[in-house]
Amino acid sequence: MRSALDYVFWLVALVSAAGMTCFLFGTFTADIERKKQTIAMLRLMGLTRKRVSLFLTAEAFILSTAAYAAACIVYFVGSMTFNAHFGAGLGDNVVSTLGVWHIISGYAAVLSISLMASLWGAWQASIIEPGEALRSVRY
Repeated sequence: MRSALDYVFWLVALVSAAGMTCFLFGTFTADIERKKQTIAMLRLMGLTRKRVSLFLTAEAFILSTAAYAAACIVYFVGSMTFNAHFGAGLGDNVVSTLGVWHIISGYAAVLSISLMASLWGAWQASIIEPGEALRSVRY
């Protein structure tokens, strides 16, 4: 019974990690038009490309941290529910648990993927000149 549950949880974790990776890259790179306009406005205010990239990276860091915190809260509520419902049939009453190392490595993975994706999007958008990006603004 325990090995079957371990298999199910690992399968769910792998599918979730793949989905998270696709979502983060899609979110931070697909919105190039908004990034172009943001970069154009920041560049017109006198910021360098490096500072603009830092701004977009900080934005990705804040959003990813908030999303990871929300995911941890959902996990802990779900874990308590699983343990209460399914744990009675097992000897140690624990079905779902994550160690501190799992949480830290998950956060590191989320940050690294989101920061790479935001830097990629920032680089793609920063090669556009500010005037060019402003001409593409649609009202």
